[in-house]
Amino acid sequence: MFHYMTQSEYLKRIEDGLLAQRKLIRSSKEAAAELIDSLGMRHLLIPMTKEEIKAAEEVKAKWKEEE
Repeated sequence: MFHYMTQSEYLKRIEDGLLAQRKLIRSSKEAAAELIDSLGMRHLLIPMTKEEIKAAEEVKAKWKEEE
């Protein structure tokens, strides 16, 4: 039997889908940032403060340890 969604169910599904996409985008950005840091290229792409450079160097060192 076919079930018609109520307006609140429809809006909830849209909201859940948008939240799921947002999580994927955020995790993709974090993964991309880690990759850039591991290659030691962030300072070439984005102006960085000394603290950010130090954090990027720590990520790069962590990646080298994992290899």
